[in-house]
Amino acid sequence: MGQYVGPASADLAITVKLANATDADATADLKATVLDATQAEVLSLTIRQTVPANSSADGVATGTLPNPHLWNGIADPYLYSVRVDLVQGTAISDSVTVPLGLRSFGLDAQAGFSLNGDHLDLHGINKHQDHKDKGWAIADSDTDADFAIIKELGATAIRLAHYQHAQHTYDVTDKLGIVVWAETPVVNRINDTPEFAANAEQQLIELIRQNYNHPSIVFWSVGNEVLLRAGPNPDALIGHLADVVAAEDPTRIAAYAANGGGDNNPVNYHGTAHGFNEYQGWYGGRVADFATWADGIHQAHPTAAVALTEYGAGADIAQHTANPAAADLGGDHTTLAHTEEYQAYYHEGYWSALAARQFIWGKFIWNLFDFASDTRSEGALPGLNDKGLVTFDRQTRKDAFFLYKANWSAEPFVYITSRRFTALPRTSQSIRVYSNAATVDVKLNGTSLGARTASDHIFLWDHVIWAPGANLVEASAASGTTLTTDSVTWTN
Repeated sequence: MGQYVGPASADLAITVKLANATDADATADLKATVLDATQAEVLSLTIRQTVPANSSADGVATGTLPNPHLWNGIADPYLYSVRVDLVQGTAISDSVTVPLGLRSFGLDAQAGFSLNGDHLDLHGINKHQDHKDKGWAIADSDTDADFAIIKELGATAIRLAHYQHAQHTYDVTDKLGIVVWAETPVVNRINDTPEFAANAEQQLIELIRQNYNHPSIVFWSVGNEVLLRAGPNPDALIGHLADVVAAEDPTRIAAYAANGGGDNNPVNYHGTAHGFNEYQGWYGGRVADFATWADGIHQAHPTAAVALTEYGAGADIAQHTANPAAADLGGDHTTLAHTEEYQAYYHEGYWSALAARQFIWGKFIWNLFDFASDTRSEGALPGLNDKGLVTFDRQTRKDAFFLYKANWSAEPFVYITSRRFTALPRTSQSIRVYSNAATVDVKLNGTSLGARTASDHIFLWDHVIWAPGANLVEASAASGTTLTTDSVTWTN
């Protein structure tokens, strides 16, 4: 529902799907009530619709809401609701209530994404729904706990990979104001058969119709990395699914996430939002190659609205290195140690490139949480994709998590990296801190090493002289009247 939306007014078009299972025509009398966040009535509309016997029909009502309170992302995720009652005489025989968020959005190849007329940088994460020792048999409380971590991180957007998630997930994103990329499960390769195409279309239509009224959803993605595996050419199917999105829901944006087949492959440019999954510095190439790729694709396709729908590096919290830059040699890192320091180094390089390129309208880290992947045997544990910023059990936030928290969150904090690298090698000579404060001070064994400032939220003390044995490092930062501290003990 919804047509023009602005600060002065919002035009509503409410469509009610009606079914008549009797052998006679029936007339439905409906009342549609718009309720604000306090459940106060702000608009009421009536509908009378005849529904033929053993058939269905749509009842439609239109109205205008003056001075609407807009759904404005994480800054102000204001929600109305719409209750539709089927009235028979003085009784209500059926009733449905759905969320309503009033917002407008735009996507531009140069300026990026806008919400309600203002630029909004969409930065966030990809999320699978499995949990350690539970698989997909998770409770709503597990989802709520996951989103508490997402909120802590400061994400403005989420890509729900690579399938429809539980209804509760979309309810939470509505309430938190997180913009959603919702995706249908056309992944890796297709079968070139009418049955496969029909099933893919059906699942996409169900995704859209079942979740149409969630204001957090902006993007309907029609697939992911279909050229990553050898198989039939998916171009015709992906193009058709993008057309299905336009027909089913012209108010939202058709999207696709690409990898493989070359940046110029036509399959990458169906719909309006063009996502790319890039891993320079992990599966091959070097971290610095990503910026070259980004500038190259923008130059080659200046009218394409490009997002980075996946990027990441694996990390095991028990594996460490004193010199992560030395590992950035262009090889396949799945065969190497998955050190926490290299993951942080990788993300420092990527975020530096991304923060300077507004034309990349969406940045989605792969992945927020480690997740099960039975074909993998890399890092420390078989059957695990360890690219998460948080461990599979949700107990440990890796160093890279705090790099993004420093850039995305306003919650004051200071964090000393490499804290699990407790047996510090003699070759190490630096202390690295992430914080969203303007200035950070560090003490080594009670003696200040001097305050530092950093425009990129990465504070560095180099040429550190360690004492033999245990060394206590204490970091502190003031944000207004709030003082935050952190400490680590390393043995040299």
